[in-house]
Amino acid sequence: GGGDYYKKKGVVTETKVGKTGKALVELEMLEGGDALRVEEKMVETVIPSGGGLVRIVGPKGDPLVGRHANLVRLNAAEYCVDVALREEDEEEEMFFEERDQASRKVVKGLQYEDICKVEVVETDD
Repeated sequence: GGGDYYKKKGVVTETKVGKTGKALVELEMLEGGDALRVEEKMVETVIPSGGGLVRIVGPKGDPLVGRHANLVRLNAAEYCVDVALREEDEEEEMFFEERDQASRKVVKGLQYEDICKVEVVETDD
């Protein structure tokens, strides 16, 4: 299936449940800046490279939802990842040092759809 936005990248700006009970995603396309609202099942998760910053978005009701973490390991055969949780007040640097892994809680076996890559935006402050 195609369409104007097929295989194009965007940044999720909001998630919500629609009036019909379906999970919806609002996103801004990286190329052109179009704003879209689509069903969550229509978007595909981008997995960052090792050490990349992610946000835990599932499973629903899990106390880790909303937490930031860094990707530790990708298990392509099982469609899951291991992540090292970040402290709430930690700077949102894109990568972390290998030696930091030992001091972090590692969550193993998160499904691809339960994380999303965090786009770190540089500001001119």
